[in-house]
Amino acid sequence: VLFFFCLFVRPRMSLVLEGVRTVQEARNMLKTLEKNEHQVEKDLELLLEQQGQMDVKMSAFRQMLPNLQNLSGEAVELANVVTRTSNLAESVSSKVRVLDLAKSRVYSAMKRVDDVIDLKSCVEGVQLSMNTEDYERGAAP
Repeated sequence: VLFFFCLFVRPRMSLVLEGVRTVQEARNMLKTLEKNEHQVEKDLELLLEQQGQMDVKMSAFRQMLPNLQNLSGEAVELANVVTRTSNLAESVSSKVRVLDLAKSRVYSAMKRVDDVIDLKSCVEGVQLSMNTEDYERGAAP
């Protein structure tokens, strides 16, 4: 407390004392300083009472610190796994799109082949009808 007084209160007090002109002003200032000192003492006592709680909390925090560091490492590993999984999913998705396009092209080609076969069958039917001179049958759908 004396150290605190010498560092903080005493330099300020000399500045304030310069403005004191009467004994009554000095007494009033003394009362104010005593009130301030009392409040500082109360605050200091409160801080000292809380020191035990703070020590307990700091101890608990120190015990949790290795777990938090492990958790941080595990979070980085999990992020790496998620990134690799995402890249793999993108790769698979890209391959599925390629396969889907190939499937679509195969179905389109199969439809054209079916259309060509139908057309060939129609042409053969028309040729047969013309060869047998059955024009009604050749004109039928």
